[in-house]
Amino acid sequence: MNIRANKAVIMACGGYEYDETMKANYLRDYPTNFYGWQYNTGDGIRMTQKVGAGLWHMNTQAGSFNAWFPAHGPMGFTVAAKGNGWIYVDTAGKRFYNESTASGDDWDMALDNVNIAGPQYARIPTFMVFDEVTRKAGALGNTTISSTSIPTQLGGSAYLWGTDNSAEIANGWIIKGATSPADLANAINSATIASVPSGAAPNTLASEMVFNIDPNVLTTTINNFNNYCAAGVDPDFGRPATTLQALKTPPYYAIALWPGGPNTLGGAIRNAQSQVCDPDNNPIPRLYSAGEFGSVWGFLYPGRGNNSENIVFGRIAGHNAAGENPWV
Repeated sequence: MNIRANKAVIMACGGYEYDETMKANYLRDYPTNFYGWQYNTGDGIRMTQKVGAGLWHMNTQAGSFNAWFPAHGPMGFTVAAKGNGWIYVDTAGKRFYNESTASGDDWDMALDNVNIAGPQYARIPTFMVFDEVTRKAGALGNTTISSTSIPTQLGGSAYLWGTDNSAEIANGWIIKGATSPADLANAINSATIASVPSGAAPNTLASEMVFNIDPNVLTTTINNFNNYCAAGVDPDFGRPATTLQALKTPPYYAIALWPGGPNTLGGAIRNAQSQVCDPDNNPIPRLYSAGEFGSVWGFLYPGRGNNSENIVFGRIAGHNAAGENPWV
């Protein structure tokens, strides 16, 4: 479709959540797997580059944990355990954070530690570890189509999570250890975990990852956590006593989680008039932008702040674009 604009063009076409090359080149963490609009492949960013636009905030994202599985397609899942009987461990099987604060849109900032000896990211993926009590407490993913879900006609997911997570265990999305934390470590090590889509553009990691978690380390991690729960104090990371629920009922489970979230934030530089600018911050005539296409926010992304940005800069861009003289 060829649409001719006789005053201006406003770019409001999102980010690059589903372009593997751009994610590998720009984001601090990789692999990253998002759950937002699957057609955000960075096309608009490349278009503005071709007419001289500079880029900013390309290493930022609204970052949270996502589960992702090749059989489900490009989109990931948001996951959350019911109750407090779970912990996060890194690729060595160790806790690294106060899990009760692991929410919000900047959580990916905690995941960019690199194990130089690997070499690999030490916390990508992060494993959510839980026991049978938490497994039975409720679904980790969505069980209903919510009002905020992307419609299936527009590329959204129709998958609904099983209420007791048994279907997800059966298809290998949730890894199961038989009777002990050591069994779970061995099960993780035996699993082949996909990290990026098969056949994806060149990237910094293989499409499938294999791990070597020491069973003794994971056992110690869980035993220590259970002792903290009994004492009501987490001396390692200060997790509040009200959130300390022991993992002591086998089987034990783990699910691999990736940095992702709903969107990236980077794109073409925008000034206060919503004009797209070149690398020297000079406006490119008749070219404007709004929303998360080159968001004004850096890594301190405000929760739900994208709506205000859409309104404010959408209005500015519309007003200024409409005021341009018609192209002759």
